[in-house]
This record gives sequence, structure tokens and C-alpha cells, in this order.
Amino acid sequence: MTAVYVALKRRKENQVMKNRWKKLAAVFGAAVLVICQNGVMEVKAEEPLNPEVIVLQEEISDVDVENVEAKDVEADAQSLENETAVVEEAETIALAENSMARQLSGATDLKWEHDAHKGAASFVIPNEKGEATYKVDIWRNGVGEPENYYRPYAQSAFGDEEKGAKVYLHLYDMIKDSGTYVFQITTLDMDGNPVSQAYSEPWEYVMAAEPLLTPQNISWNRDGVFSCEVPNADRVCELRFLVSSPDGHRVSFQLPSKVDEVTTFNLSEYYESTYHVLPGDGYYLQVWAVTADMERYLDSAPSAPVMFGNEPFSTSDDQQDKEESNSSSESNSEEAEVVVEEWKPATPDESKRYEAYGRNETINANVVQGDYSVQVINAMQGKLCYDSFEAVLEDYTIGRTYNIYPDGKRDQKKDAKARITLEIPKALQASGREYKMICVTAKGLPVVLKDLDTDPEKITFETDTYYAFALVYKDATATK
Repeated sequence: MTAVYVALKRRKENQVMKNRWKKLAAVFGAAVLVICQNGVMEVKAEEPLNPEVIVLQEEISDVDVENVEAKDVEADAQSLENETAVVEEAETIALAENSMARQLSGATDLKWEHDAHKGAASFVIPNEKGEATYKVDIWRNGVGEPENYYRPYAQSAFGDEEKGAKVYLHLYDMIKDSGTYVFQITTLDMDGNPVSQAYSEPWEYVMAAEPLLTPQNISWNRDGVFSCEVPNADRVCELRFLVSSPDGHRVSFQLPSKVDEVTTFNLSEYYESTYHVLPGDGYYLQVWAVTADMERYLDSAPSAPVMFGNEPFSTSDDQQDKEESNSSSESNSEEAEVVVEEWKPATPDESKRYEAYGRNETINANVVQGDYSVQVINAMQGKLCYDSFEAVLEDYTIGRTYNIYPDGKRDQKKDAKARITLEIPKALQASGREYKMICVTAKGLPVVLKDLDTDPEKITFETDTYYAFALVYKDATATK
């Protein structure tokens, strides 16, 4: 509406100026109008005209100037009156809209709700219901730079919430990489125009290396009842489901109840009431566990598909025979043993990073010089972090990856360096082998740290920068 107002206003000004020129031309005849640099309009005597101009002037002199002027003035007045009314209406609307925009407030009380769930967040609605909507975005490792924009959580939502309502955000579903996160709330007017922005405090997240165990002994019987066993249920926030129909339509949802070691739930009833579809033959589901602490554990891998009514899933004949055999053995045992499956990498990239994760190794490390202690943890690093290691790797090989923190905290920088000695895992020790440490900061910057001792079973290095680390090595015969 503002653009319309400006266009009409300019049109009005141009028309007024045009009419003034016409009237002045009629009154002064062949006089010359001059606009000075200071904007004042003056009239000067005309200079000698050429013959063509004289002929034109004689033709004009035969016209009844007064009648033309009166008609023009009357028409111009009516036109200007109509346009003025339109402009005034547009201006009134624009002022009202600008007033509304000025009255809309930005979101308040942006908080990370880590006590409820690591990666959960909240904010408070500042405006009356129906006056605004709110867009939620996530930034990683800095705000404002396009490369740091992580992903949107909600494009435009929460317009039906009452003023003062506290909105909870499940951002842990969106965050999958290590980094420093900030969430942004943009207040939008009802036309979708941004009015104000607010930002949370930063939160540093280090991606965990150990996934939760997949739920076991899953069934979905003819009564619609789902049941499963949940290993380490105290580490699980909720269960997630992916239900697929025979035609391939898929719907995901979460279990809206407390997760116990043995969880039972009428899945068909929930599915029917929520999606108005009663599952039957041909439907199947997969289920996985969502971590209650994303800084310690990853979500589990999805389970194998389970058919409605506990019918065998049509995979290979061998798989079907295996499922039938397991079902038979379980029915003959009063307490069927829970089969725990360890997570395995599924891609070459995951295999490479998993190989450097010394998950079963004991770490022997200590500070030999410095005013603070450090904590060294076996860790499977993310792809971006691993890429930073490899950017400065040269002819070395990554042997092990760790997270190292000063005083057991997630500080990234200390005022003073500490000298740290780390025992090299037996599997990586070799005669003539050289070692280095590479530290990658939370912003992805690699720092190479030299080995300061000659002990073939230990590496000693100094650092005041902490986050992700890689122990790298090369043999004496290695060449670039």
C-alpha cells in the first residue's frame, strides 16, 4: 500500500506542475520561463523567434485563450480532486499499517531449555493473538553470514497463541552437527513482513559419538497393540515411529507417553484417531529411540520393519526363516534374552571416522605443566570436523580422535597453555613412527601441535585451544 501511495503522490505533483506550465504559457504568451538554480521561477522577455515559431504563435493567437484556460482549469480541478481523495485514502491506510508495525513487539525470553531436554528452547509471545506470526531460524557458528545459516524451524507460525504464552521448540530434532548454535525469532506482521528480530544466547554443542541401542523384541499385534523392550530406557526421551501403508504412504510421529524398559501402546488406535486411517494388512512400522541427552548419546538406528499383526516382513527367504526361528525360540522361553545390536557404520565415510574412534580403549593422559586439568574422551568426530583434520594432514594418517576439555568443561580457549602427555594406543605404536596432534576449534579451524618428547609410547603437546582432537602419525619411510 505504501508503494501505491508514493506513486499517486508523484502523479499528483507532476500533474500540478504540468497545469501550472500550461496556464503560464497562456498568460505570458511568447515569454520565456526560466527556473533559476535556487528554484525560483522567473519570466524574461522573449528573444527573436525563427519563422517557424512565429507561424505557430500566430495560430495560437487565433484561439480563445480564456475559454481554453477555463475548461482546462475546471477539468484539472476535478481530476486533482479525485486523485487527492485516492491519495488521502492510501495515505490513511499506510499510516495505519505503519502504526500497527510500530506497535508489534519482538519475541522475549528466548531461552535454551536444557533442563527439559538438551537442544530444547522456548520464547514468549509478545503480541495479541492474530496480530503477528513468528519465524524461527537456527544459526551455527555465527549469526549473519550466509554460510552460517543452518536451517529454518518454522517459516511462519504461532499466530494463534495468546499474548504472554510460552512457546516450546524442539530444536534438538534439527541439530545434527557440532558447533555453537543460536536460534532467532523474527516477528512478522500478518502480511508476512518482518518487524523485529531477537536472538538467543549461544549454545555450544559437541556431537556425541555413541548411539543409543535400537528397541528390541518389537511386535504390533492384531489388536493394534505395539510393544517393545527399550535398552537403557533412562537414556531415552521418547520413541519415534515411521508407519508405512501398502501403497508406500509414510507418516512419522512420536509416542506421547513415558518410555519404560518395556513399553506398550495401542498404536493402531492412535494412528486412527490422529490420521483417520485404521492400519491393517500390509502396513508396517519402524521404531527408534530418541536420546534424552544429545551431548552424550545419538538417537538409535531405526529398527527392522515390523508388519501389522506380526506377520513376517517380506524380505529374503533367509531373513523370513530367521524371524520365524527367533519367534519360535522366544515362545519356548519364559524370559527371552534381549538381543543387543551394536551400531555399525553404513557408508565409507562413516567407516573411516568410526575406525579412528577408540571406543573400547582406556585413555591415559595427564597435565605435566599447567594450572588446570584436562579431560580426554574417545569420540567419533563429525564429517566437517574430519574434513578440517584432513585439510592439514599432509602425509600423516589419522589414528585416533578425541574430545579434550580443560577442567572437564567445554571451554574452547584458556589464558595459558597446558602441557599434556597422552599415552599412544598400543595398536598405533611402531618403531620410527612420528606423531602429531591436530586440534579443530568449534569454528572448524585446524591447529597443528607438535610432539615435544622422544618417547615412542607417548605424545606430549602444548595447547591453550580445545575442542576436537586427532592423534596422527607417519612412518619414517612415508613420503609426500
